[in-house]
Amino acid sequence: MLRLLQLICITLLSITNTFAAPNHPTIGKPIQYDFTYDNHSNPPTLKVSLIFHGNTEGKTTIELPDNVAGITELYKNISHLTTTGATLDKTDKPNVYSLSYKPNDLITITYDVTQGWEGPPVKATQFRAPILQNEYFQFKGRSVLIYPKYYANEKQFPVTLKWHLPPSWVIANSYDTKQTHQQLVTNMIYLSESLFLGGDYRLTQIPVEGGTIWTSIRGSWHFTDKDFNQTVKKIILTERNFWNDHYFPYYLVNLIPIGTVCKSQGGTGLNQSFTAFMGSDCVIGHGTLWLIAHEYFHTWNKPSRFMLKPDEKQDRYYAWFTEGFTNYYAGLFLLKSDLISFEEYINNYNRIIKAYYTSPAIDSTITDVQKKFWKNHDVQLIPYEQGEIIAHNWNAIIKQQSGNKKSLDNLMKALINTKTPKLSLQQMNQIAEKFMKPGIMADVDKINQGQRIEPNSNSLGPCVNQTMQDNIPQFTLNKPMWDKQRKQCLAWFFS
Repeated sequence: MLRLLQLICITLLSITNTFAAPNHPTIGKPIQYDFTYDNHSNPPTLKVSLIFHGNTEGKTTIELPDNVAGITELYKNISHLTTTGATLDKTDKPNVYSLSYKPNDLITITYDVTQGWEGPPVKATQFRAPILQNEYFQFKGRSVLIYPKYYANEKQFPVTLKWHLPPSWVIANSYDTKQTHQQLVTNMIYLSESLFLGGDYRLTQIPVEGGTIWTSIRGSWHFTDKDFNQTVKKIILTERNFWNDHYFPYYLVNLIPIGTVCKSQGGTGLNQSFTAFMGSDCVIGHGTLWLIAHEYFHTWNKPSRFMLKPDEKQDRYYAWFTEGFTNYYAGLFLLKSDLISFEEYINNYNRIIKAYYTSPAIDSTITDVQKKFWKNHDVQLIPYEQGEIIAHNWNAIIKQQSGNKKSLDNLMKALINTKTPKLSLQQMNQIAEKFMKPGIMADVDKINQGQRIEPNSNSLGPCVNQTMQDNIPQFTLNKPMWDKQRKQCLAWFFS
């Protein structure tokens, strides 16, 4: 009994200290999440306890997770929702509740989260939802975390994360590894876009200039963790060198298997991290390399930089840029890192062009992309393909108009490094006009109206010729020129 009373006193003292008034006037009220993982229950359950102070109005709303990257009704994964210090009432929306309480009172909300299907993940769509298994768990913050509505408007506030996991499990997230008690100052946007995981992962620390890269890998593969880690390091350093940006004290790269067949690969760039999946039969080849390079490039080229309204309903309007240009640079960095050959680079671009020209969704308007992105795979691929073709075209135009003194790289850095927090298309065009005439709006209009984007015949430099095969533009290597001027051919891409 004495031991129990001591534990209660320690817990109360911890809560009191955590929710003391913040010292800095611009920092909002603290919030705390306690996570307990029960991997012996059927199904495995993540038990969450949320502790926070109510506002002065004495009422607010909370929203349960609903739609994340096309996965809907995630609130059905949540059960046993209870409150202490407040009254919880349903609204006309199944995922929204009203909360009433005495102003400024301390409130606790508890709830359970379970996986939305039985068994291990075997589909790409399941990767975006909370994965809760007997051996491990991982989730994106937005798919699990509940919070009072007024916290969404706070620029920053203290956050405490406490984890109670099986003793042998490792833990990692977008903020640190091996820490069961974490104290942060952040906001709900970052928390919602953060990665959280624990279980039988294999953690590896990779020291690099400016900080540390961590990898978390689980499952059996046809490659070693060492091979994967060396590939990750090489790609990440190449991209950081491009941006001349090495201030990353911490970064997490996560890899899990989904099924065994290597037919689909994917990932998601998140706060100080990215998480990737593929079938366990995959090797470190074309798809794996592109996946790593693509997801890491989102560290800079992210939707929130190029939207007036950075939310899930708007970001597909810019997918041709945030996804298509990211694909372009993924291939370029793999070429620059000697991870693929020049022939592989050409073949991949030919594959993209052919896929685009033969796509049943080639005439999709920007409205179609917005509405059907998560519902129709053919429509989903269109902005990736459009953007990669446009990136090649703009690079060729800028090099031609500048006499090879500038390239798309200069425009890209100008867009990313602008002090304007969120660029509109008009602002993007004003910047682009400094590098190429007549700007970008003609291509944007084609995207909006569903008109075909045609590859510039000079897209791959002087050592590559464009031909037509079955009315589809394709590129072939000029062998005699390549044999004589290999360095000059490659320098065209890296200048």
